[in-house]
Amino acid sequence: MPKRRYGSKEIELDAEDHKEVAESQLDADVLDLLGTDPIPDLDCITQSRVLELACLNLNKDIKKILNGLPIEECLFGGERIETKKILERSRQKLKASLARSKMTRKPLAAKFLNYKNPLQTRPQGAPQSKRRSGFSRAPHYHASQQRPGADRRSLGSTRLAKGGGYTFLKGPRQGVHPKQINWSSKELELLQAFVSKLLEMGAISEVRPIPKIDLFATRINTKSKIFVSWLRYPEAYAVDAFTVD
Repeated sequence: MPKRRYGSKEIELDAEDHKEVAESQLDADVLDLLGTDPIPDLDCITQSRVLELACLNLNKDIKKILNGLPIEECLFGGERIETKKILERSRQKLKASLARSKMTRKPLAAKFLNYKNPLQTRPQGAPQSKRRSGFSRAPHYHASQQRPGADRRSLGSTRLAKGGGYTFLKGPRQGVHPKQINWSSKELELLQAFVSKLLEMGAISEVRPIPKIDLFATRINTKSKIFVSWLRYPEAYAVDAFTVD
């Protein structure tokens, strides 16, 4: 049996009956061998064990309190921050902005297919009663044709000469005699100069063929010489020679 000496007394301890006391006495024996006083050491050990148990219970109590207590009350007092509502409102705003961007955004291919020239589109506004100029094409007039409301004298010399040449080349087929047209001296001079230029162009096209002149020169060579001779000597040609039945 283990024995322990307290001052002048020796106490025998039964380890089987008193295990807790024996363990504390064993710790005291170890401390005694180290040269320390066993009584204060025993008190310190018991106090530390009591503190450990108290701390464990305290930790459990603190955990229960913290689990049941809202964290915002601990941080900000009694004012609770409605973070859930704030996040929900921001999510709805973001969702609405994404929906608007999807509605306005178009794919790249659709942009090219639905492209309209801004110069051809009408501005957004009140409907107009009159037709805008530029949206309807005017009827095509040939150089020899008289536009409605236009004076023959207002035409330029180049257009007048071209119109006269076209009328002469087309006239005999339609039964129009050159003498039936009222030509002035200025118009005859312009036509004579115009036909001489055409003859020069025909001569150039024979030496060096030009595609744009070839198509027109074949038609000119048939009647241009007759037209020049008629301008020089109109009396030599009879009226019946150009009539078509």
